[in-house]
Amino acid sequence: MELHKGHGPASFKIYQMIAGISLFLAIVGGLTVGLLARPYRRKTMVSLLLGTAALPAAGIWAMMSGEFLLPKQRAATMVGKAGKHDLTL
Repeated sequence: MELHKGHGPASFKIYQMIAGISLFLAIVGGLTVGLLARPYRRKTMVSLLLGTAALPAAGIWAMMSGEFLLPKQRAATMVGKAGKHDLTL
């Protein structure tokens, strides 16, 4: 998010840091409560493992599909698929 120069970019950065730390602590607190409460322990571990596995899976999928490439790199890989004259960016 961008702010104009006169509208407090320094204070907005502080706000972003406070919001980020608050969200991180909320996640850690929820994880702690979930692991300490016996009825929720298994569900918490399953959710934690599935969420942790989803991030590398998404990264691998993006690498395989070419979504991480810059437009020029993507165009170079698409030439063989679309033909030399069918390429539009």
